[in-house]
Amino acid sequence: MSTQVTVHRMVTTTTTSAFLVNVGYIKTFPGIVKIFQILLGCVAVGIIGHYIGWNGHSDELVPELFFLLIATTCLITTTILLLSCLCSIATASIIPKTLFETLYHLVATLLYFASALYLLIHLTNKRYRDQQYVAKTAASVVLFHGTLSYLLVCSSINLLREVVARNDGYKIHETGYNSKLFSGALGLVNTALYILSSIYSVRTFRRG
Repeated sequence: MSTQVTVHRMVTTTTTSAFLVNVGYIKTFPGIVKIFQILLGCVAVGIIGHYIGWNGHSDELVPELFFLLIATTCLITTTILLLSCLCSIATASIIPKTLFETLYHLVATLLYFASALYLLIHLTNKRYRDQQYVAKTAASVVLFHGTLSYLLVCSSINLLREVVARNDGYKIHETGYNSKLFSGALGLVNTALYILSSIYSVRTFRRG
């Protein structure tokens, strides 16, 4: 004699209003790169924003203002992306699969490189230098030794050495010249980081 048994399943859904932070995103490759991009961007914006010559001629103001505009824009956008991925696990998994992050990193790479290179070329063509020019430039080179794996950083170091040779013997005229030069070099370093982000975004977008 068979017995029929009916089983009833009850599903309970629990919701919480607690704010969860996606800490694991910081440990991923795009999370680490974004943190370095933000840190270098803050330093570059702080330096060039402090020493920019607002009372100077337009031909001297344009390169510095162009670099400040690009660096600030990239800093704000990258910060928003990082905060979005930290505050939402779904965002961290969806955004890399969209075309937005890929296009953003490609455009940011080109603009960052153009503005940083334009600023460095503008500064190296000047006929004056700051106090302790060689010492400060050497300190900038030492700071870059930790990131020599990036090709653009090596180019920045060679450019800094060339600037020292070209400016040897010139009189002291401008305040903050080397700080601006250092800010432009940081822009090239950040360009390398945005190149890495672009490569990673393209690969993630292709995987879907």
